[in-house]
Amino acid sequence: MRMMMAVLFGVLFTLNASTADIVWACSSAGKNVHVGVITQVNAADRLFTITDAETGEAMVFLSEPTLVQPLNIGDRVAVSYEEQDGKMIAKRIT
Repeated sequence: MRMMMAVLFGVLFTLNASTADIVWACSSAGKNVHVGVITQVNAADRLFTITDAETGEAMVFLSEPTLVQPLNIGDRVAVSYEEQDGKMIAKRIT
C-alpha cells in the first residue's frame, strides 16, 4: 500500500509540475503570444488550432503556407500573432 501511495504521489507531483510550467509560459509569453498544443492542422486552408495552455480554450490561427506545413498534431508551440479583421494571423511559430 505504501508503494502504491508513493507512486501515485510521484505521478501527481510530476503532472502538477509540468502543468505549472506551461501556465507560467503563457502568462509570461507577452502580448499577442499564445502557448499550447496543436490539435488540428488544415494546410490547404492555412489554418491550425491549438489548445491554449493557460485557458484550455481552442484558438484558431491563419498562417502562411510555409508556417503551417511543418506543423503536426501534438506539437507544443508558442504562436506570435497579429489580429486582422477579427482573425488571429500567425507571424511566428516556435
